[in-house]
Amino acid sequence: MGDFLLDFRRRGERSEAVGLLRFFEDMAVDRIERDRFTLFVTRAGSDRLWAPFESADGIVIALAGRVALSPADWETAARIEGSGGLACRALCRAYHERGVAGLLGLGGAFAVHVFDPQRNVYHLVCDFGGALPCYTRAGAGELFSSHPDVLAAAADESQDAWDLTSMAQFVSTGVVTHPHSYYRRVESLEYGCVHSFDLAAPGTPRRSTAR
Repeated sequence: MGDFLLDFRRRGERSEAVGLLRFFEDMAVDRIERDRFTLFVTRAGSDRLWAPFESADGIVIALAGRVALSPADWETAARIEGSGGLACRALCRAYHERGVAGLLGLGGAFAVHVFDPQRNVYHLVCDFGGALPCYTRAGAGELFSSHPDVLAAAADESQDAWDLTSMAQFVSTGVVTHPHSYYRRVESLEYGCVHSFDLAAPGTPRRSTAR
């Protein structure tokens, strides 16, 4: 389905670990870079359906995973001008009409990324059930990914940071309790939420969460 790596660090410190996200040779990798962040998103399937989209007013929509859209949504998206996938065009239309509220109630396994330069905000919309988990470094707030190993590598976490308790839990039960991962300093974000990052002030953006 695809994964993502979102990096809010300063330009010289941001990860270039694109290869870590390409688990299969035929996966496309999109790189979206602005002054305050760099986003890598991988995807399989048609560019016409799943590629990121940038509207005329600069709003950028990118999708990791899949969303369930109605036939009317697909048809309307096909009439929106610009280059980019139909899914992200449909999501951009919903955002234009209702703001972030237009992205609530979506079905599927996904992480929707919205950069709104007019409001100086970045939204990360996670699916209802955590079908596509999203991770961050505990107490840091500058790196986010849908894959804990990718995030740990981008953050230069060593093997000393492994969470052996969570590994033992997985071996014995087949699950790891939320929000833990195999790394002591890598934890899951709250799922079924919109995570909003205020880009107006310098430094690590402040994150607010709304379920």
